[in-house]
Amino acid sequence: MSDLEALGLGVEYVPFKVELTHPETGLPLYDENGVQAFIEIDGQNSEAGEKLTRKAALRLQQQRRAGREAPIDLDRAREENADALAQVTRSWHLVNLDGKAVPAEAFPCNAANARQLYSRKATKWMADQVGAAFRDEANFIKT
Repeated sequence: MSDLEALGLGVEYVPFKVELTHPETGLPLYDENGVQAFIEIDGQNSEAGEKLTRKAALRLQQQRRAGREAPIDLDRAREENADALAQVTRSWHLVNLDGKAVPAEAFPCNAANARQLYSRKATKWMADQVGAAFRDEANFIKT
């Protein structure tokens, strides 16, 4: 334990469970058994989150060294956002908009499926909710 932790100045970071809400009503999204849909993610201070930060900083540094400001490519930005969220996704319980659980065997939680989930227009609402939670550091501080 460091001196700062002994003084009570340190915090412990933990994963966060994003409880999904219906994109139209804003109400919690439950399956037929009453289990709320969720996506569990690591935060910016996790190993995966810090890796993303280093990658973004390196890309910005390379652009600056090349002496150019890169134009914003919205498609690339969406792909990078989907990839970043996929890298911090740990687990999920997905529920369709009709309240039916998506079987884990049909769509298991892995990087490729997460990338697909976050990159499709039809499921943008999930990417938006997960992205908002990821950006709020307070979600990941153990209380």
